[in-house]
Amino acid sequence: MLVDFVILLAAALGMEGVAWALHKYVMHGFLWVLHEDHHRTHGRRFQKNDLFALFFAGLSFGLIYGGLSRGQGLVAAAG
Repeated sequence: MLVDFVILLAAALGMEGVAWALHKYVMHGFLWVLHEDHHRTHGRRFQKNDLFALFFAGLSFGLIYGGLSRGQGLVAAAG
């Protein structure tokens, strides 16, 4: 059980690093065109930045579904 907790903690901390790097180098880099409306005030309900949430939700769904349907628990857990 301690090993599982350490793996969970390492994964959570690792994902924080990934999220930081994606935000800094991708969203504020070559995909700024999608992210910039997140930093500006406007009256729209949806932003181009919302496409990131759809992308990452789709990626997560694909990993979970693919892992569960193939009996690969680690792939599902990554999702």
